[in-house]
Amino acid sequence: MTGRWRQWFRVRARWPDVWRGVAARTGGRVIERRLQPPLLELRHGPWVTLADTASDPTGSGTTFTRLRTPYRVAIPFRMRIRKRGPFGGRIPWVGSRLVRIGRSEFDRRFSVVASSRGVARSLLLGTPLEEWLLAGPEVRIDLRPPDRRRRRALGPGIFEAVVRFPRVLWREEDLLRGFELAWRVVEELERVGVAKPAAGS
Repeated sequence: MTGRWRQWFRVRARWPDVWRGVAARTGGRVIERRLQPPLLELRHGPWVTLADTASDPTGSGTTFTRLRTPYRVAIPFRMRIRKRGPFGGRIPWVGSRLVRIGRSEFDRRFSVVASSRGVARSLLLGTPLEEWLLAGPEVRIDLRPPDRRRRRALGPGIFEAVVRFPRVLWREEDLLRGFELAWRVVEELERVGVAKPAAGS
């Protein structure tokens, strides 16, 4: 059995109990799937966030927790935040640029690529989101259009804020903190005029 399948069965065996526990504590909804781990949907005001587990597309076999919050685009802004590393400075799409927000500790630890330097600085410099990233666990954040399948379900004019942890979050407390970060991201996007709640949220 390959490492990827071992990871899948491990998640399949343990994940439902974790998600049902979080759903019971928060009024969330567990969405069962036949051949995949279940999904967990939580609401926070007008925002709806969906948590799932996914495998690294590079084929490494790594399974991780991902939280996706759709929002209606007010400004077509894209951004990617990564822990700084040997591949952290790649430009992933046309029109993007490397951004330094102007705080030495943050710029030393994180690589930010965005379509607008001004919007990125407004989101990160001296904000609760910056504080969370500096104090919290390792995480990746992407503000981007959804993939093709999700795009059909969500409709036009929708982006997603994707928060990805480097591993599966097995503890309820860790998962709840992940949701808190996901909501912090979209609340900050709304504050700077980038995002509005998606219709139907």
